[in-house]
Amino acid sequence: MKITLIYPNLGRHEDRGFRDRAAMEPLGLGVLAGNQGVANAINEWGEAVGYSTYSGPGFHAVMWILTTPEEQVTKLIEYVESLSSAGNLPLAVSLALVNMLERFKVHLAAGRMEAALAKIVKFTHFVELLGEKEYLKKEIIALLTARARTIMGQLDT
Repeated sequence: MKITLIYPNLGRHEDRGFRDRAAMEPLGLGVLAGNQGVANAINEWGEAVGYSTYSGPGFHAVMWILTTPEEQVTKLIEYVESLSSAGNLPLAVSLALVNMLERFKVHLAAGRMEAALAKIVKFTHFVELLGEKEYLKKEIIALLTARARTIMGQLDT
């Protein structure tokens, strides 16, 4: 299991000025010193969210990733196939995306992390291109790219 700690970055920051858009950024493990953490929910992608104390004041958002990259890619393949089945994605495009993800799994199983990472990056770029060509709705693009970035983050550790 990988733990990804995150915190909201909305508001004024000493080193970067004011942020007017909410986003989440990784929280370095060096700041952990808290003694309380609570998981509130788990989604279909195997991510639990909640809050935890740390060495600073108050509570901060936490996301625990409970699935392996292989499991996440399998769910991503199922999601892409469901988009095609529902008529939200042309079959040829669906097959191309699934092929990239299947090749990712092959490289990962063989221990070729650099090649696996290249496949998931290629997947992300292709999804973004599909958005530019208006093959996919923005919400679907956001979900697919977020899932791919989560997988990339797991490979970086």
